[in-house]
Amino acid sequence: MTKIETAFTADIDMTPQFAAKLSEAAMQYDAGISLICKDKQLTLDSLICILSLDLYKNVPVTVVADGKDEEAAAKAIAAILEGH
Repeated sequence: MTKIETAFTADIDMTPQFAAKLSEAAMQYDAGISLICKDKQLTLDSLICILSLDLYKNVPVTVVADGKDEEAAAKAIAAILEGH
């Protein structure tokens, strides 16, 4: 299991389009990926789940990945959340 502590610092707000970007990125890896935000842990396999997180500028987020590509997956999701 790989965990990366980061913050939501992307230049845009959480929108359905941004949630789709996270979900699509997560599907490219052979790993289960979830986000922990304010004591909620939700997987990235559902747009509704992603949108239900209270993500806004500078809120701390933990990316958790478990599986064959876990390290690459966690880094990729963290980079999107950081706006890279």
